[in-house]
Amino acid sequence: MVLNALTRYSFYNDRAEAELIIRELKEAYALGKIPTRHWQANVAYFHLVGFAYNLLNWFKRFCLPDSYSRRSLQTIRRDLLAIPGELVRPQGIPTIRLPASYPHRDLFVKILTHIRRLKLPNPLTR
Repeated sequence: MVLNALTRYSFYNDRAEAELIIRELKEAYALGKIPTRHWQANVAYFHLVGFAYNLLNWFKRFCLPDSYSRRSLQTIRRDLLAIPGELVRPQGIPTIRLPASYPHRDLFVKILTHIRRLKLPNPLTR
């Protein structure tokens, strides 16, 4: 069977994307470091890593602006997750106080506002 150029391109493009995902899982999510010699524990570890990967991708898709759709875990961690902050409770309302020098403050507030506006499906109405 002779494959045309578009079919070949599509096949290899999909494969290249899968390889990028595997590399990200190995490097950013430590999938290359199997923690134990016990099969069941390693299976559980693999599933947890996969869940973390999928959770971050859903977070990028539904909560972050389009400019962060292709960003790596390291970039999201550096810009949005691993920031010093203080949880304070003025008038009993839990509030995150960010440092004045935090360069992504406006983006962080925009993301939190967007998350508050998300309408989650009610599983009881299905």
